[in-house]
Amino acid sequence: MHAHGIALQALGQLGHCLLANYPEHWPEKIAALKTFNWRRNNPDLIKRAMQHGKLSKTSSAIQLTCNALKTALSIPLTPEEQELETQMVTL
Repeated sequence: MHAHGIALQALGQLGHCLLANYPEHWPEKIAALKTFNWRRNNPDLIKRAMQHGKLSKTSSAIQLTCNALKTALSIPLTPEEQELETQMVTL
């Protein structure tokens, strides 16, 4: 999934967050992505980025994918991101 636009945009959002909030320590933080499961069979990514078996490039799917990356890197979510997570759980 990492070669698709949704993952690239999510990585861009993650990079912006890292540079803004961790300007000195972003290289250590981002190293955890080496073990992130990018496969389409990752159930966490499926519920975030796929609809009806296809990747969805909606802004909410991109943000939810970025949220998964932030969670994998132990970066706290903003209140808006947490609200989107709550909405996803209730669907």
